[in-house]
Amino acid sequence: MQSGVDLVRQTGSALDGIVTRVQEIDRNVLAIVEAAREQSVGVKEIGQAVHQLDQGTQQNAASVEEQNAASEQLAERAQMLASLLSRFRTGSASVRDATSTQWRKSA
Repeated sequence: MQSGVDLVRQTGSALDGIVTRVQEIDRNVLAIVEAAREQSVGVKEIGQAVHQLDQGTQQNAASVEEQNAASEQLAERAQMLASLLSRFRTGSASVRDATSTQWRKSA
C-alpha cells in the first residue's frame, strides 16, 4: 500500500511540474503573440512611410519634367525672339547691340 501512495505522490508531483511548464509555455506564447502584433504594426507603419516617400518622389519627378518642358519652351522662345531682333538694324548697329548697351547702362 505504501508503494501505491508513493506512486500517487510522484504522479501528483509530476502533474504539478507539467502544469507549471504548460503555464510557462502559455506565457511565452502570449509574449510571442504580442511581439508579433507589435512587429506587424511597425511593418505597417514602415509600409505607409515608404508609400508616402514614393508618392513624393513621383510628384517631384513630375515637377521636374514640367520644369524641363517649361525651360525648353522658354529657351526656344528666347532664341526665336533673338532671331527676330537680329533682323532689325538701326544705322550701322543692330537692335541686338542697342539692347545690350541698354542692359549695361541699367545695370
